[in-house]
Amino acid sequence: MRVDTTLMLSAFTSPFHVVHVGQSAVVLRSARKQASGDELLIISPERSGLMPGGVCLAHVDFHRVRADILSHNPPTGSVLLAGWSGQSAVWALVNLNLAARAIPAVSVLAHQRAVAAHTSSRATAGPLSPEPIRLKAPSIAQSALAANLGDEMLSVTIGAGPGTTPSGDDVIVGIFAGLHVFGLLNEVSILARQIVPFLPRTTLASRHYLKAAMQGRFGQHVHDLVDTLAGDGDPDLTVQRASQWGATSGVDLLVGLVSVLAASMNTRSVESAA
Repeated sequence: MRVDTTLMLSAFTSPFHVVHVGQSAVVLRSARKQASGDELLIISPERSGLMPGGVCLAHVDFHRVRADILSHNPPTGSVLLAGWSGQSAVWALVNLNLAARAIPAVSVLAHQRAVAAHTSSRATAGPLSPEPIRLKAPSIAQSALAANLGDEMLSVTIGAGPGTTPSGDDVIVGIFAGLHVFGLLNEVSILARQIVPFLPRTTLASRHYLKAAMQGRFGQHVHDLVDTLAGDGDPDLTVQRASQWGATSGVDLLVGLVSVLAASMNTRSVESAA
């Protein structure tokens, strides 16, 4: 069992309420009276990786826990983790802070093309389509870099699109990841302050991930994306893997990440030429 280093071990003796039970994650909310309403615990299986403020279980353990929660009808009420946490033989604490990395421009451009090809080939219309948000990602990224992401743009991005974590939020998490990769902490701080007033308009799970992203903490799948971009990974394979994370979340996040990396590199190139 892998555990986010920020998760207090007291979580395993505290009651939680069920927020969401999915195939790739179980989301619980602290039932402690003194806890924030947004204090969540994310339980995920190995194939999904460890998430901020969460624990990652072996496949069989995850599905045992998931089945136990679903056995309640309905699957609500209090859940105590103490009964199953001890069954995992090995504990490993994992630091999910995303460090600054050098990303080759050629890798960014190759992944940008692969993402564009993927999204254009699967573009759909309708109110649940992520395409409108994805098309805005480059301009959102550029505005975030320039520290002038206005309220109007945020109002049509935060909480917009389909999913337990809406597409607009996933794009923003990807943009935060890109800013952290380039060590642009001033831009991170400004974007975080601009987003805070809009957090109440989105889901509990999405607020959880956005707050973690503001602090520089990201799920292991984001770390894997950055490793691929920094190395010699196959862009088409990267997009294929991202497409397996949630209905649209993985690709939405990758769109935001690549958009801010490309925009930052373009800005630096212009400044160098000047």
